[in-house]
Amino acid sequence: MILYHVSYRCRVFRPVGSQARQRLLHVLLAEGVQDGSDRKDTASAVHGCVWLETCPDSENPEGSGQGAGFDSCGERRKPKRTERRQLSMAVENRVFLNGRIEEMRISKNDKNQTFQVTIGLYVMRRPQAAMGNQSEVSKTDIVLVYIRDLDQIKYLSDHNATMGDFLGVYGVLSTIRGPKHFTCKCGHRNNYETVVSYVHPMYLWVYEVFEKQFETIPLSRIERMGKKDEIVEVLNKRKMVSGDIIAMKDLGLGNDGNYYIRITARKEPEKEDVNKYLKAMGEVSNHVFAMGHLCADPVYNPKDNGGRVCTYQLAINRKVYIDQDGPAVRTDYPWVKSLGNLADQDRDALKKGSLVFIDGSLQARRDFNVKRICEACGEVCEVKGRAMEIVPYSVEYLEGCNKPNQDENEEEFEDEVEEAFDGYTEGQD
Repeated sequence: MILYHVSYRCRVFRPVGSQARQRLLHVLLAEGVQDGSDRKDTASAVHGCVWLETCPDSENPEGSGQGAGFDSCGERRKPKRTERRQLSMAVENRVFLNGRIEEMRISKNDKNQTFQVTIGLYVMRRPQAAMGNQSEVSKTDIVLVYIRDLDQIKYLSDHNATMGDFLGVYGVLSTIRGPKHFTCKCGHRNNYETVVSYVHPMYLWVYEVFEKQFETIPLSRIERMGKKDEIVEVLNKRKMVSGDIIAMKDLGLGNDGNYYIRITARKEPEKEDVNKYLKAMGEVSNHVFAMGHLCADPVYNPKDNGGRVCTYQLAINRKVYIDQDGPAVRTDYPWVKSLGNLADQDRDALKKGSLVFIDGSLQARRDFNVKRICEACGEVCEVKGRAMEIVPYSVEYLEGCNKPNQDENEEEFEDEVEEAFDGYTEGQD
């Protein structure tokens, strides 16, 4: 497996969810805690975000002394309320995907140069407990991935990426406004804008789970000038490798006067085998971490079968610059749908402006009906829609939230800190 990456500048702070605090404290212990540091003060410094890199102030470029998390004696101090607010304003938007390329569309410009590869990635998200929302059932989705970096496009071409291959993606969840239209029964074409959610990859890699085979087959001039279906029929008769032809590459005219075609063939796996592989991957097939502010108050929607859904939209400042979207696009606005008991908690805790950290997965929906009004005759038309949203496993309420049990949570966290420090001896390897 070959890993290809594109580097980006990003900020140095990362938030810490409640499930990651214990691991974080053990990491701090492994790296060593400074002499004179108070356990609770150290815990308070990481209770929301982690200092991955100390930011020096103007009077102390080395990062020690007053400011940068230390007092005038060089000892670690408890951050002030304003500093905690600055720490919690970190940018967090990460998506991990591993799945099978189910759809692949190549877009080219007037010069026949590829400028975008659109991939529908077949992934699986782990079971989620939610009463009335089909709990404990693994879900499959086809997540939209836009590949517009020319180096990444070349990587896909060099590695003969085709439908059926497996693709790993580490990227960010992005949104962009795009034009759409529908035609009413009256014949009027209605144009409107919609928000498209997609994954922008920062790293990607192609790998094979079900082996491909390659073969080069000669064709006569007359055979090469035939229609595509006729050429495929000839190739299927002459090929020696097993499986269906999934890709063809024209190698041109050879020295012997024949034309040569390089085919890629693979036996199509059963859907059950693909799902079994994705299910074994667990957390890494479809996972997202996001932190942002609510654009509006959440909408709570109880279902007749006992399920509950809480829907809200986040504003997330971008941590990467995407050239193709232009400099004006600096914020993404993904939708979130929490289920079951978590939906009840979000309804009570969240409001417009609340800052939350979400650990979840991506849900992709397509071909559902959306009602739109024709601007010419006023007729209500049903238009096929497509959406992608975050379904949280857990939500951490950071700022501007209603926290009825905040004091209890603080005490519980301090107990976790004491437990993490139990048995720690300074200087141990």
